Amino acid sequence: MLDAVARAVAAKGYDKASVADVLGLAGVSRRTFYEQFTGKEDCFLVAYQTIFSDLLGASWSAYLSRRRWPDRIAAGLEAFVAPLAAEPAYARAGIIEVLAAGPRAFELRDSLLRGFYPVFDSRRPEVPDHGAPRIVAEATVGGIYEVIYRHIVAHGPQTLMGLMPELTYLALAPFIGSRAAHRAARLDACRSGRSGAVGAELE
Repeated sequence: MLDAVARAVAAKGYDKASVADVLGLAGVSRRTFYEQFTGKEDCFLVAYQTIFSDLLGASWSAYLSRRRWPDRIAAGLEAFVAPLAAEPAYARAGIIEVLAAGPRAFELRDSLLRGFYPVFDSRRPEVPDHGAPRIVAEATVGGIYEVIYRHIVAHGPQTLMGLMPELTYLALAPFIGSRAAHRAARLDACRSGRSGAVGAELE
């Protein structure tokens, strides 16, 4: 049912998706649904928390699997973005439609986003001591989330992985400087590859 509510909300939007839509996708009875959830909002919030808690956990595991902090950030970002690109329904429901789900959903979303703040906390030994105020972590996480949101709206979730170099740069630049972030994000290689692809199309 958690998968079903995410897909129903992604397909119809939170406001138009109904319990009946969830039942049809999940293949369960109304009685079974109400034995576990009080309604659509309850089901959606449980699905949202499950999906994004898993993404947070995967991001932290990927982060901890690398030694250098820039590599940790890149790995953690990819572990968050790749599943969203692979599961467009989860991306639309969890990034876009959560905004229509009311104050409880807002609170849950903000709580989960705060789970990413520690990777930018200069009190952690691996994080560069950049001297920036702690609000930079909040701004960085919020900025990355907003870029992902706008990209999904404009281009669709399936194209999210193409954003990885820019997202990596955005995450690193406030902490290691523009030039170092540019190198770590491999922006030159990314742009070169795109230019090559355009050139091939024109031939």
